[in-house]
Amino acid sequence: MRILVTGGSGLVGAEICALWTQEGHEVFAGFHSNQPQHGKPTLLDLSKPDIVEEVRAVRPELIIHTGGLTDVDRCEQEAELAERVNGTATGEIAKAARSMGAHVTYVSTDYVFDGEEGNYDENAKPNPVSQYGRSKLLGETLLSETGGNYCIARPSVIYGWGRAWRPNYALSVVKALEAKREVKAAHDIYCSPTLNTSLAQMLLELATRRLNGVFHVAGATRTSRLDFAKEIAAEFSLNPSGIIRVDSRMLNLVARRPHDSSLSVTKAVKTLDAKPLKLPEALQLFHKTRPF
Repeated sequence: MRILVTGGSGLVGAEICALWTQEGHEVFAGFHSNQPQHGKPTLLDLSKPDIVEEVRAVRPELIIHTGGLTDVDRCEQEAELAERVNGTATGEIAKAARSMGAHVTYVSTDYVFDGEEGNYDENAKPNPVSQYGRSKLLGETLLSETGGNYCIARPSVIYGWGRAWRPNYALSVVKALEAKREVKAAHDIYCSPTLNTSLAQMLLELATRRLNGVFHVAGATRTSRLDFAKEIAAEFSLNPSGIIRVDSRMLNLVARRPHDSSLSVTKAVKTLDAKPLKLPEALQLFHKTRPF
């Protein structure tokens, strides 16, 4: 099977490329700056207007669209770039996919919600409070308007090993506490932390089964950033005294974050064989698979 994975060197895309390559599929790993380690490296610049032809040249049967601009603060500062990469390019990929009869699984985000309620299910109305959330919601909208076979998959605060050039929250906590540095952790921001390897398995199932619609594919535990950091410290037997409880407003973030963007994963639990993981199980797996 011919498969295109955008963001093939990213935290999730690299896992998908590795798994599908092992299964003997012809995997095209789309990338912009960092060379993928698995699959056939395929230059795919989401900021350029010729993305449709680049996708058509691959002739994929399945597309998992993990690529995008995920730096929330940078999206706020470079709004037009975020709209192009996360929004417009997604619509163009959708058009190319429909013309070829390919199924698209689009990795969106919990940040399409305003965070006023939390535990959002797939029927909840999006209302993003940041440019990152708005640009990803634009991608969802353009994908749905194009039609064809597609799935919108929303995770929350993805973490895992990999991407040395841009550490994620969990990896940053581990490194900081091991180096005996302080970690400022917000007690008033809630999410559903999602292990990259677990997410990759869920995305693979959504794609191979060609499931359509919206699925929340986050971790199965709602937690604050503060408690998440404490759980990480406990799993890795690190001293939690370096974790400093703060209000989110003390972090001086450029972009506004939703206070509670946790997701309900009931639909995924009922539908998928690859179930969302509860936080203790996910952290055990995260620890067990440490590469260094």
